[in-house]
Amino acid sequence: MFDSIKNISRGILMRIRFRKKGVAMSAGSMVFLIVMLLACAVTAGVLIITTENFRAKATTTHRDLREEIGTNIQVVRLFGTGGADGYIDNLSVIIRLDGGSDSIQFSNVVLSFSLINATSSLSYGALPSTNNFRMNYLVNGTEHIDGYMVRGDMVQLDFVPPRKITGDEVIKITIIPKLTSPAKIQTRTPPVIYRDRVDIFP
Repeated sequence: MFDSIKNISRGILMRIRFRKKGVAMSAGSMVFLIVMLLACAVTAGVLIITTENFRAKATTTHRDLREEIGTNIQVVRLFGTGGADGYIDNLSVIIRLDGGSDSIQFSNVVLSFSLINATSSLSYGALPSTNNFRMNYLVNGTEHIDGYMVRGDMVQLDFVPPRKITGDEVIKITIIPKLTSPAKIQTRTPPVIYRDRVDIFP
C-alpha cells in the first residue's frame, strides 16, 4: 500500500512545473494526490475492520463450540426399586463425566422423565419425589466439590416417576445441565418384574 502511494507521489512530482518565482504544483495534480491518499486511508480502515470482524466471529464460534461439547455426561446404569409387586416405584440413574468434560452444578440441572402417557420435570432436592431428584456420590474424584460433578465422580440420582412403571414399558430420561449438551437415554423395562431391584440399563 505504501509503495503504491510512493509511486503515485513520484509520478506527480514529475509533473511539477518550474516557474521563475519558485516551484509550483498544478491544481489538478494536487487534487489527484489528495484523492489517492484518502482512498488509501479508507482501504486501510476497511481492512482493519474486516480483520477485527473475522477475529470476533472466530472467538464466538469457539465459545459456542465449547459450550456445546464442553460437558459430556455418560449414563452408566439405570435401575428401579420396589418391584416385588410387579411394579417399579422408584428409579435411580448412575452417571459420570467423560474425560475432558467440564464440571456441572446440580442446582442448574433439570432431569426430564417420560413414559408413554406421563411426564415429569425434576430439579435437585434433598429428598427424591415426583418433582425432585436426590443426588448421592458413589465415587469422589480427586477434585471433588460438594454439589458438583467433576471428572472422577460417579453420582447416583434417585427420583420417583409420575406413576408406577410396569413391565415392557418404554422409558425416556434426559439430563439437562445449564449451557451444555444434554444426556439422553431411551430404554425399555424387562417384560416381567418380580424382584425388588430391577436392572433396566444397560
